[in-house]
Amino acid sequence: SQFTDNLVLETLAINPAQASRKHDELLGLGSPTRTIEGVDVANIAGSTNSSLPNVEDTEYRYPFLMLQRGMSVDSGGAGKYRGGLAGEMMAKLHDAATADCSLGYIGKNFEADGLAGGKGGARSLVKIKRNTNVNALLGKAAPDFEDIDGEEFVFPPQNPPFTLSPDDVLFMRCQGGGGVGDPRERDRARVEADLREGYISAAAAKHEYGL
Repeated sequence: SQFTDNLVLETLAINPAQASRKHDELLGLGSPTRTIEGVDVANIAGSTNSSLPNVEDTEYRYPFLMLQRGMSVDSGGAGKYRGGLAGEMMAKLHDAATADCSLGYIGKNFEADGLAGGKGGARSLVKIKRNTNVNALLGKAAPDFEDIDGEEFVFPPQNPPFTLSPDDVLFMRCQGGGGVGDPRERDRARVEADLREGYISAAAAKHEYGL
């Protein structure tokens, strides 16, 4: 499975010659309290099946190439105490002809609400580009999803099994946590640190936090 309680991609079969299930979870939805920051790349409260294997382990065990994996900028709801950032990843099939997959997730149609004036976190998103030029781009650098040419499709929360090919690129983002308290009351040093670390964009620092 590739991600967690709120986002699961299961590899049903890899062709040719392999039939396996992969278990690799990327987490999201870490909300703060009135005095403590949200936890970045967390999970739904009470979950007991969370894990986040190293990229190298996943690529060694399964025919997937991770193009990107990290925290999603601006995905944590703005607030005096910022919501936790969501995890996101981009991957393609590698060294296999096809892979049959099943996908289901929550959080596409609603967000984790903020409290006491805080803003909601980013919604979950899973999308794919088919028949892309990604293999030509890899000779230069790992591209962003927006820079890849192809036929884009956004997955609904529930899907029938589908097939990945080596020219397909899959993008997944989990939910971000909601913020707590008025964003304009956030400590300036924390806003500056978030901007410096790449957790928030310059636009969010200006428009949400008044930096």
